[in-house]
Amino acid sequence: MTRRLILPMVFFLMVLLVVAGCVDETPPVETNSSPGPDGGNVSPGTTALPLSPTPGPEQSLPPGVVPVPSLLPGSTKLTTIAVITGQSGISTKNITVPSSSWELWYTADPQVTGGQDSRSSTGSSSAVFPCLSIQVTDSRSGETVGTVEPPGGLDSYLWQRAGDPRPWSQKFFQGHRAYSLIITAKRLKSYTIEIRVPK
Repeated sequence: MTRRLILPMVFFLMVLLVVAGCVDETPPVETNSSPGPDGGNVSPGTTALPLSPTPGPEQSLPPGVVPVPSLLPGSTKLTTIAVITGQSGISTKNITVPSSSWELWYTADPQVTGGQDSRSSTGSSSAVFPCLSIQVTDSRSGETVGTVEPPGGLDSYLWQRAGDPRPWSQKFFQGHRAYSLIITAKRLKSYTIEIRVPK
């Protein structure tokens, strides 16, 4: 092969390894879960913060919706209505969105720098990549609305050189319904997810 073909093939294989590290073929299974403060399930290792301050005069939230303090920096034009924190594994969190649009804000702190080598007890080696994937599913229809992942992956070494992009956000224009967030986290020290609605 020529040198022209080798470099694109190596890049393609690296991207394939990153994607393969974030995909888990096993369906999410909720085990040993306990009810969260809003009735949703919270898996072990995942914390849902049950905070209940009252809205100020500048906020016009629907009755029964209580804002919670945000753990992430971001827009002052949004109100945080749910905070989810955790470390690793697969967990499910149920949320209800009281507005016509909403935003999912998230951040993660990887345990390893992307692409580090890992050796197993059998002597094989492979690249290790941290991963955070949030599948948003309509609770009523079961339809997947979207899957949210950090653009560019979780590479803290790259962030040291190019600038830290966290937190990230994704806007959804389907609201006034209940959603299930299926969170898959691998090789993370921690993650934080916030659900925000317009004030």
